[in-house]
Amino acid sequence: MKWTQKQIAALVALAQTGLASRDIAARLGRDEKAVVTKLYDLGVRRPRKPTYWTEEREDELRQPWTPDRTMQELATHFGKGPETVRQKGIRIGLDPTVLAAGRPRVARPSCSKCGIAEEFMPGCPRQGCAHYAAPEQAPPRTIAGVVGALA
Repeated sequence: MKWTQKQIAALVALAQTGLASRDIAARLGRDEKAVVTKLYDLGVRRPRKPTYWTEEREDELRQPWTPDRTMQELATHFGKGPETVRQKGIRIGLDPTVLAAGRPRVARPSCSKCGIAEEFMPGCPRQGCAHYAAPEQAPPRTIAGVVGALA
């Protein structure tokens, strides 16, 4: 159904009073989606996308952005993922390198040739490494050995 000039004028007047789209649709006998689309097309009302990052939350993010905090701590505080918090910090001009690194990385001794961790060194599959464990060789099977095992 095409919108008439009278319906458009009524739509705009009702929208400017702050009435909800579903109430406007009921008064005009239109589908709510048709009302929302027409208001958007007319530039009267833009669809509102709820935003989590209000100015207050941005200010709240700026406060703990210090070297003694980690990105994971901030993410937990805001109920968001660490990457979301990091990206928001960058968008509002905060430097992510200021924050402390997450878990401290523990240096583990490893082989200089293959990089395998020390606790796995005895079983390194790379021949030529100092810690290479060659598979044990079974004695060659002979007929005399097999007959002796059966006896």
